[in-house]
Amino acid sequence: MENTIKERLILFCKKNNISRSAFARSIGVSATYVGSIRKSIAPDKLQRIAELYPELNIDWLLTGKGEMLRDSKRDEVSAQPALSGDMLAYL
Repeated sequence: MENTIKERLILFCKKNNISRSAFARSIGVSATYVGSIRKSIAPDKLQRIAELYPELNIDWLLTGKGEMLRDSKRDEVSAQPALSGDMLAYL
């Protein structure tokens, strides 16, 4: 299991053939942003990631628990990706 948010984010990018710089640009940050992540991601960046990459399980990204990708059948009820109450409390 990847131990840090940065490692999990890099793994997500690799598995989806997205360069780190392209990912960073897509969420509106500098190309070096992913490499500079230490312990957490700012809530506004996390919300942007959730909006642009709805398949990414944000709980997994932050904690390493669960699967990398969200269960699309379970999540069909929710049309708008959002941070769960637990994840907002984590931030």
